[in-house]
Amino acid sequence: MLQEDGSHLITSARRTDDRDGRWILTIPGLDARLEITPRRLDGTQDATSHVCSVTGTFDGYEIAGHGYADVVGH
Repeated sequence: MLQEDGSHLITSARRTDDRDGRWILTIPGLDARLEITPRRLDGTQDATSHVCSVTGTFDGYEIAGHGYADVVGH
């Protein structure tokens, strides 16, 4: 669901870990399948925060970009 500030509220998503450390995120409600490659920031070995590169499809379009992820509940 699109919020007033332009963000999305995701109520149904699934993340799986790939063998090479990537995450695959599928969001059926947005017709999205994203391959997320996380990289820890220098000096944060035990942290759960990562910078990420992202590729995949969103609403039928090929996309690429970058982002930030906090891993919660792992």
